Parts: sequence; C-alpha cells; structure tokens
Amino acid sequence: MARRGSWWGGGSTSALAAALAGALLEKLEVRGAAARRLRASRREAAALAARDAVRFAAVIAASRRGRGRGFSRALKSATAVQLRVFALAGALQRSSARMERSVKTQFRSDLRCAAALARAASVGARELAITNARWLAEPAYTAHVTRAVRMKPRSR
Repeated sequence: MARRGSWWGGGSTSALAAALAGALLEKLEVRGAAARRLRASRREAAALAARDAVRFAAVIAASRRGRGRGFSRALKSATAVQLRVFALAGALQRSSARMERSVKTQFRSDLRCAAALARAASVGARELAITNARWLAEPAYTAHVTRAVRMKPRSR
C-alpha cells in the first residue's frame, strides 16, 4: 500500500477494515449460521480491497485519456465497490451491536475493536463514494450516491 505507484489506497483500506471487523466478529460468534454469514462478509470485503485497487487504477488511466464515457464508466465502477463496502460495514456494525449481549465480558474488547473497524470502514467508504460522485459532476448520480451512503444515527 505504501509503495509509490500502488493503487491500494483509501478504498482498499476501507475494505480491509471491514474484512478485519468481519474476522473478529466471526471469531466471537458462536452460532453456526451467523458465523457463516460473517465469514462470507469477511471474504467479500477482502476481495473488494483488491477490486478497489484495480478499479481505481482504471479510473486514473481513463482520466489520463480524457473525461469521456470511459472515465464515467470507470469512476462509477470504482464507486460501486465503495457502495458495497459501505453496505457490508453497516451489516457488520449491526452484527456487532447484536453480539454485545451474548459475548462474554472478557472478549468485549475484541467486539468493540470490531465495531470500531466497521465504523472506520463505513466512514471511509462513504467519503470515497461521495468524493468520486462529486468528481464525476453528474448531479443525479451524486444525489443517488449521497442517498445510498446516508449514515444512520448511532444508537447505544
């Protein structure tokens, strides 16, 4: 990620944060079906990290050729990855909140760490999706993305 020229950046980091949150939650979950859902979320988030890097590299390549339809398609494709990361991160936050009642006291620090990672993934994906939409400068698309990443108030 830190290597010069790497396309692993904020989007990949958001997806990795979601994958790490999913891994911690999967470790803590004792119910089989819920653990399988968390495993699927973790794997998807990890795959999205690599997909984001590839898609953002395509955005940069398209932007160097001009801001035509290729650029628009590439940027929307990269934004779609972040919209999915945002959705996964929200599901992980809800899982974390549900598990608060069932996780043993000595493991609650892991649970809270997972919740913090899921929140970070959510915030990162949201910011990147909105930034991408504004970069595209299509008002209807920007409105669509902004609605898709509307944050719900945190309950405690």
